Amino acid sequence: MHYKPNAFKVTLMFPMRDNEGRPFPKSVWRWWRVEMTRLLSGFTDAGEVEGHWQRQTEQNKMVFIVLKSENKLDEIRSFLQQARIRFHQKPMYFEFHPVFQEDIR
Repeated sequence: MHYKPNAFKVTLMFPMRDNEGRPFPKSVWRWWRVEMTRLLSGFTDAGEVEGHWQRQTEQNKMVFIVLKSENKLDEIRSFLQQARIRFHQKPMYFEFHPVFQEDIR
């Protein structure tokens, strides 16, 4: 059986601490939750993951999203531009690729 991509899987990463190692204030995470739920009908918060970047170890929140169309990709980009400022980051991680997604009932 041949399956064609019918969705996009999106992966986002959000740092848990600022560049000085301090946790972000609750107000940043409240903003994050409000914006994520406003923007998306659903997402999976995979929790904290450890990453290594330029000889540093960092903790990140990893989020997965499945989109049925490309329409939301630009909205996610705009959200990440705002998140970049709130999380004091130069770049924000944004990965997406076509996938075949099926709801098994």
